[in-house]
Amino acid sequence: MSWLLPLSYILSGSLFIFSIRGLASPKTARSGNLLGMLGMILAIAATMFSPLVSDWLLPFGVILLGGMVGTYSALKVKMTSLPQMVAAFNGLGGLSSVFVALAEIISGSRAYLDNSIGLIIGAVAFSGSMVAFAKLQGLISAKALVFKGQQFLNLVLAVAMFGLCGYFIWSGDLEIFYYLAALTILLGVLLILPIGGADMPVVISILNAYSGWAAVGIGFSLNNVLLIIVGC
Repeated sequence: MSWLLPLSYILSGSLFIFSIRGLASPKTARSGNLLGMLGMILAIAATMFSPLVSDWLLPFGVILLGGMVGTYSALKVKMTSLPQMVAAFNGLGGLSSVFVALAEIISGSRAYLDNSIGLIIGAVAFSGSMVAFAKLQGLISAKALVFKGQQFLNLVLAVAMFGLCGYFIWSGDLEIFYYLAALTILLGVLLILPIGGADMPVVISILNAYSGWAAVGIGFSLNNVLLIIVGC
């Protein structure tokens, strides 16, 4: 039965691909959504019944909690507020990659490069999406927020980020991984602040792609075919 889990993941990935294809037209959008839901149900069921999961209680509780939050949001959020809801949920997707990367390193994984990629891209997607959400929701000014030396500061932070990443891959020091996460979250905020609110839909699309690449990095770390397919 060792072939069952990879087969389920491939079927789920195929359903996700057909789901995206269905969303290309209003006429097929409903069926596209249903295919995506079916793919996710299959992926969760296959994982829950696999040898990878020894305790059902915690995963089931987390799934139930997330489902309640998602259902409440879908029922309460107005259509005009969908962009900021997408931004918020996309940010949570990036944050999940950060947590998985941290959990992998803490548990002793030596896939330093894969987890670093998942962490960096996921952290930028998270903090950047939170800024996009705040601008669209009116929590902060929708205007481009700029200050003197901003680009130079971003450059310094980017160089420091790559330096910390390289040092972590070389040393495997967990403390460096924490510093890397904090620095990358700060860089994500500073990258999105100077972009005006009118461009936030474009920003959200780019950050959504970032979340996908973060999932790819985590997929390689976990050797999970489904994460790699869906992330791509």
